[in-house]
Amino acid sequence: MERLEGAALERARAALRRWEGRTAYVHLETTQGAYARHHRGEAHPVGGLVQNARVVIERASLLGPGPYRLGLVTVDGYALVEGLTHWEEAGGGPDGRPEDALAFYALLADGKLAAAFILSTAPRALAGRALVGTEVLDLAAAAEASEHPAPFGGTASVPDAGSGSPPLGPPGATVLSIFPHPDDETFAAGATLARWAASGARVVAVTLTLGELGRSLGDPPFATRLTLSDVRRQELAAALRALGVERIVLMHLHDKTVEFVDREALVRRLLETIETYRPQTIVTYYPGYAVHPDHDATGEAVAAAVARLPRDRRPAVYGAAFAPGWERLGPPDYVVEAGAFWPKKLAALRAHASQTGALFREYEALLAAGDQAAEAAFLARFREERFWRVDVETGRDP
Repeated sequence: MERLEGAALERARAALRRWEGRTAYVHLETTQGAYARHHRGEAHPVGGLVQNARVVIERASLLGPGPYRLGLVTVDGYALVEGLTHWEEAGGGPDGRPEDALAFYALLADGKLAAAFILSTAPRALAGRALVGTEVLDLAAAAEASEHPAPFGGTASVPDAGSGSPPLGPPGATVLSIFPHPDDETFAAGATLARWAASGARVVAVTLTLGELGRSLGDPPFATRLTLSDVRRQELAAALRALGVERIVLMHLHDKTVEFVDREALVRRLLETIETYRPQTIVTYYPGYAVHPDHDATGEAVAAAVARLPRDRRPAVYGAAFAPGWERLGPPDYVVEAGAFWPKKLAALRAHASQTGALFREYEALLAAGDQAAEAAFLARFREERFWRVDVETGRDP
């Protein structure tokens, strides 16, 4: 990915002109992010996504003093995106033919993606196959915690032991974590999963999407829309190895569309996975209290799947909740202090580098300022993991 300036700008314009007179597939995305209201207080977050719209391009232009505007005139209409700052080509063909894909991005000052415009010679998946098959990845044993960096390199103390986790059942029990995106499992339950793995439990992580539409591309950006799914797949495997997770089950749904897929098909897929591994405990998001639509849809589908099992075969389901109003759920059933498993959670957070780079930069600024109180408050956001028991019949706390 290159910034649109100087010689790179001229290369981008020449590459765009090579698409004139051709049939192409368009990916157009604008977003403020699913967390715009939660983190930044946006009253009315907006965004849109069009993927694989087939067009015949008559004219293509990249104009302006920067940030730039891209306009397409097609046989049937036109397309426009503005605020573009970066570009890249991917793939390639001989004899001067256009590359397989040409992408333009609008990156904000904080490095977050605000818009993406991609032309491709064939429909692009980016990631996800919409309820078609499941992929299983077996992981090597996690490295010892001593091999991982100390907590943020900071000065705040780490307790010697954590508090109790949700019950597992008999020795050698199986636990499933079921979350929609890579890094959800680490933020919501990383220390809990590490504790279970260290106790001898079989821990299997189910991840519904590869988070390919995440706005964070690294800090500074090192991923792009064309590479983010592969990057996050690798990060997920590294993070779960650090936590001691035995296996990953990838559902390959499309990011940001979990609430729109065929719900019956999703529930059946989850039920099949649950019946395959027969867990005693499942951790997921608490329906309706997890901010992101994919989070809530995942929690709802998990509860619906477990509700179809005979009562004597149902695993306990625990949900993480952090949306405004979570207090209505009452006190959490379990509060897990990371304790001795904090280094493992930190290693997993570091592994999700495309999503956590800005987080670590924020923390390093606190260290540089020497504000130990602010440092301790920052760390407390991630050391404590809270879970509420989910009534699978109602999707609510029993």
